[in-house]
Amino acid sequence: MKKTLRIIDANFNRAREGLRVIEDGLRFYYDTNKEYVRRLKKIRHSLSDVVGKKFGFSSLKKERDSAYDIGRDFDNRKRETVRQVIERNFMRTGEALRTLEEYSKTTVLEASIIFHNLRFDLYEIEKEVTAFLDSRNRKN
Repeated sequence: MKKTLRIIDANFNRAREGLRVIEDGLRFYYDTNKEYVRRLKKIRHSLSDVVGKKFGFSSLKKERDSAYDIGRDFDNRKRETVRQVIERNFMRTGEALRTLEEYSKTTVLEASIIFHNLRFDLYEIEKEVTAFLDSRNRKN
């Protein structure tokens, strides 16, 4: 279970960080409607709630080994636009939620259902935000 908790911890952090990146881009760069930001924040808070209640933050942090993580230096991709940052963080967050869903099935089954639902909530917001960004590009 220790290695599974490490996977849960890494993907919880990845999903939470990805959501914050999207929120900040929409809020501060695009000055978008509050509804997208509110819904993304709700997903982020729900994610934190389920992880805290079902796994415990201290349990996850005990298994963290970020100093020796072999993936520490992997993300060196160049991002050219704010839109690309937002799009890639939607993908990153969706992938992390899917990983949380799958690995939580081996430890805390009821958490996997919540991760599944959050992932599909994210997909719906992603569709709407993409349409919003497309409409912004047509106006410019």
